[in-house]
Amino acid sequence: MSDAAGYDVHAESLEDFARELEAQLETLRIADARLASLSDVRLRVGHFREAYDLAQRHRSAVDSMDHLLRTVRQAVDWARDVTRHVKVRYEQADADVAGSIEAARGREP
Repeated sequence: MSDAAGYDVHAESLEDFARELEAQLETLRIADARLASLSDVRLRVGHFREAYDLAQRHRSAVDSMDHLLRTVRQAVDWARDVTRHVKVRYEQADADVAGSIEAARGREP
């Protein structure tokens, strides 16, 4: 429907977008695995103040990136779930309207 009182939803486009979000989640999982391997790395560049500072900054950077990745992953996961929910609800609304029209005509849907 495209008049002012209706709606126009492309269910397949919503599903395509949800699949794209799923691909992004997979990419984030790969990045997360790589980041996890970095958190296990102990920098061994020597026993002097700058080396300790570098190791501390490295650990802090890994922690910050881990937090950022978790936040992004949660947002993308939420967007994927909402997109699929919207698709299902519009498909259900279409089916309900079709059933009402058929019932009004005196036939089963």
